Amino acid sequence: MNEQKIICMLRSLGITRCYRGTSFALAGIQLVLENEDCLQNVIRDIYCVIAQRHQCNWHAVERSLRTVIRRAWQINPQLLCAMAGYPLDGPPSASQFLEIAASCLLRQEGRSA
Repeated sequence: MNEQKIICMLRSLGITRCYRGTSFALAGIQLVLENEDCLQNVIRDIYCVIAQRHQCNWHAVERSLRTVIRRAWQINPQLLCAMAGYPLDGPPSASQFLEIAASCLLRQEGRSA
């Protein structure tokens, strides 16, 4: 998946590079696109992998993701719901967001999500 497509999608949600969580979201979405099974153990297969790459704790990864997801919910909740394909009552969890973003990108490419 083209990194620029992911960055463009994040920007449309109001998630810009001024947030540390942007690079974490980008990496997490790429991991899910490479292997959707990593969603079965998000802490080990996504958060810890990202934390190791960025030399931080996995808790920092999750917290930063939650921050950018709250931002997306404040800026464009309609787009986030459209991407999910189902109504959301509030901002999704970090793992839900990664799944929603990856599935949306796969649908846009015409691949099964």
